[in-house]
Parts: sequence; structure tokens; C-alpha cells
Amino acid sequence: DAFVNEVASGLQRLGLPGDALELEITESVAMRDPVRTGVLLRQLRGLGVALAIEQKLADAPRAQQAWRAVLDLDPQDEQALRHLEALYQGGEQWSELDEIYDRLQELLHARQEGGAEVLPEIEGLRFQQAMLHEEMLDDSAGAIDLYRAILEAAPQNLRARQSLDRL
Repeated sequence: DAFVNEVASGLQRLGLPGDALELEITESVAMRDPVRTGVLLRQLRGLGVALAIEQKLADAPRAQQAWRAVLDLDPQDEQALRHLEALYQGGEQWSELDEIYDRLQELLHARQEGGAEVLPEIEGLRFQQAMLHEEMLDDSAGAIDLYRAILEAAPQNLRARQSLDRL
């Protein structure tokens, strides 16, 4: 894409790394073509460029559409998953949020297999997901399974033990 090439060329000309630049994508630009926007977001992030999009989008469904387009290109894109997590929380879209928690945990487990220390982050996500099941999805059985999974991996987790005892 010519825009991405121009950004890369400008960074190179100035001798700057990609993370020295933050771009803000406006609603009118992003929503002309959400799929193309998804491709551009991915390419720009590939350069290391920081992006701001959902805060500027008045229409959360359109922001969700843009980030889902990124996930269509790369289902393991953590930034897109994190943006969708925030959008689904804000929109009280609990089933969609539950799916995002599953996908984030899969991503973290893959990192863990690669040697990364992500157990505290996995525990945190599982705890959030358990509370989601308990409080928003009215699914005590699902919450119990998640609290048990936390305790299986980290038997010392007092919050999970107390929550499980409460249920």
C-alpha cells in the first residue's frame, strides 16, 4: 500500500524506529472500507507504529468490525484481541468477551510453550473470565470450572479458592 510505504520511507529517511510514531485513525477514514483499514492497521503495526482507533470511533460496532478485520488476517493478533476486549466490555457484549478471553488464553499458552513466563497473566484472564461467567452469564458451572483450572495451575491462589468456596 502506498500509504504504508510512505510511512516506512519517512521513518527510514528520518532514522526513526516505528515506535517513535503514533497515528490516530479517524472514524471517517477507518469506516470507508473496514477490511482495507484492517490490512493497513496490520501493516503499520508491522512497522512498529502505535495506533489509536477505537477511542475516536463514535460507533463501537464499526470499531469492532475494523478490529475483527485485523483478526481475519491474523487470528493471533494480540493488539486486536485487546482492543476487542475493551470494546466488548464497554458494550456489555458478554458472550463475545468470553470468546476473546478464550482466544487470549490460547495465545498465552502458545507463548508459554515457547518458554515465556505468562502464568500470572493466564491466571488473571481466567479469573476475569470466571467472574464474567458467574456475574454476567449466570453460568456458575462455567465459573467453577475456571476457578478449578486456576487452582490446578496455582494451588496457592487464595482469590480463586475463596471464590470457589463461595459457589
